[in-house]
Amino acid sequence: MKTLFKLLKKSSCIYVDDELRKDFCLKRFKANKIRTFDANSHYCLKNTISHNLTAFEHFGVDFEMQRSKRLIFAVLADESINYNSKILIVGPRSENELIFLQSLGFKNVYGLDLISYSNLITLGDMHSIPFSSNKFCSVICGWTLSYSKTPRLAIREFSRVLKPSGCLAIGLEHAKRVEKSIRSCDSRLIDKNESLKNRINSKKDILKLFPKNKIKYVNYVYDAELKQESTKNIFRKTGLHSSQVMVVLKINK
Repeated sequence: MKTLFKLLKKSSCIYVDDELRKDFCLKRFKANKIRTFDANSHYCLKNTISHNLTAFEHFGVDFEMQRSKRLIFAVLADESINYNSKILIVGPRSENELIFLQSLGFKNVYGLDLISYSNLITLGDMHSIPFSSNKFCSVICGWTLSYSKTPRLAIREFSRVLKPSGCLAIGLEHAKRVEKSIRSCDSRLIDKNESLKNRINSKKDILKLFPKNKIKYVNYVYDAELKQESTKNIFRKTGLHSSQVMVVLKINK
């Protein structure tokens, strides 16, 4: 039994467990310094970096939310994705998605973020991705595109680094009141000159970002089915403060 435990401890498969993964990533976080991208992108909302740095004050939240898993599993349903596929996670922050995918056996998982404490994550801007064209089998942009003032540019970059017939996944929160944020923390992301009126807020908003005839087909859609319910009911059912929007698709290159 002790030998088996030692083998499991060395294996990344144990980090499929949320608590073990959180403890592992927290140790890595405490052992390293946070780095930030040198150029605070003018394509992003003004306080994107400072807002996301505050998330490290509540490190465990990323591991308690299940929304990332739902988006990942929707991607993995694609038969073209295998354990050798190169997968890019945009905005992984705490390493949660990266370590989770590795624990499932995926060998080529990359991260890109404006902030990082991790050697698994490349510092960079999703509007100018520092990877070569046609590199990835899948790009997963979970709860990051809403920080962009120019989401079409980010979409072009996702498309560029994807291989032909690559899989693009986008997740975001649905805001019930677009002009007024449903959560006070969102106010840190904007100033008096930056309105939420153009926020991407639905499946329709995501699909409109693509030029005509660029979408090959849509694999999966979840369009904030709980959006009409109260915030209290949504939290009781999902552990989240709002309903979610998720789209997985393939594009024509």
